[in-house]
Amino acid sequence: TSVTVTGVEYVMDNPKRVRLKYSRAKNLGLMGWPAFSLPWLLTGLLFQTASAQEALPVTVMPVVRIAIAEEVALTGNLVARRVSNLSAEVDGIVKHIHVDDGSVVTNGQQIVELDTDVADIDRQVAAAAVAEADATLTEAKRRHRELEHLKRQSHTSLTNVEAAQAQIAIEQAARNQAISNLRRTETLLRKHKVSAPFSGIVNRKLVEVGQWVDTNTPLVELIDTNLLRLEIPVPQYYFRSVRVGTAALIQFDALPEQPVEAAISAVIPISDTTSRTFRVRIDIPNETGELAPGMTAKATLRLTSEAETTSIIASRDALVRKPNGDASIWVIEEIDGVSKVKPVNVEVGRSYRGGIEVLSDNVPVGTLAVVRGNEILRPGQSVRVATELRPQF
Repeated sequence: TSVTVTGVEYVMDNPKRVRLKYSRAKNLGLMGWPAFSLPWLLTGLLFQTASAQEALPVTVMPVVRIAIAEEVALTGNLVARRVSNLSAEVDGIVKHIHVDDGSVVTNGQQIVELDTDVADIDRQVAAAAVAEADATLTEAKRRHRELEHLKRQSHTSLTNVEAAQAQIAIEQAARNQAISNLRRTETLLRKHKVSAPFSGIVNRKLVEVGQWVDTNTPLVELIDTNLLRLEIPVPQYYFRSVRVGTAALIQFDALPEQPVEAAISAVIPISDTTSRTFRVRIDIPNETGELAPGMTAKATLRLTSEAETTSIIASRDALVRKPNGDASIWVIEEIDGVSKVKPVNVEVGRSYRGGIEVLSDNVPVGTLAVVRGNEILRPGQSVRVATELRPQF
């Protein structure tokens, strides 16, 4: 086997020795080279020749056309959708408190119980009044039947019969009143127990056992944390661009690795005269309880307009900056079934979510742009697509 380097032919007739033809060795100044060093020289040359023929593995990402919207980064605070200071509907002394600060409660769970001794007595009195009314009504009906029997025998007057009939109506009304009073006392008795109107967390316990409370005394502060709201002050400059449904990317300080895609759920069209801002709200589900009211978050609002147009976007990693300020992108083209690269000079515009806007029209949509390995490429070099990334702009 032989190889010729700059006119000097090396004959590899022995694995351990190389015979050099002297055709131009003397003129090239190679006569003084030790024979034992030539195999290493030739091995390197042969390796470089083989390597040049191998396709370089690269990572690519296709160029896409999408709508670029203006993005505004703002900061907001999480607030609870519902906050309630629970109170009793009757006056009384606190007998039991079934929760404490931080207790998680469900809808209908009992929270505070007032002393019911007096209410129990009132209920018993009302129940006795109903029993008395039942007995009186039964007696009135019996007297009426007796007088009707006597009337048929002409032993009493019609006036007495009609009076007995009227007495039945009176006793019936008295019974109805007694039943209503019994229901009222039973309702008041139930109102001595305060239950949670919704599921949530007790933020603060505001009373203690033995304390006298009236209907204006707050007992506990209950907060609904299952659905939170991110309230964001937005500069009034963007008032016409922000609407219900505007997309937003939320990044919570407490969960930096878990961004949330959301949308504006409410716009409060009242400007703060001091800060010159208006508020928007974004509903944030919180079934897992990883978030809490009062936390801060960064929201990137994606503002759109009716005149919004689409743009060609390439990965920012595909852009190669030159010292003179020019920019280029290495793209892959198929030549005789072989993937080769070539640099394409481009004019760039806005940055957008890890991408760069391509203003020039020499990079069609779908072109594979090299995003990794483009630092060592040469025009016309053969490459092999090792990984094709999906655009996520």
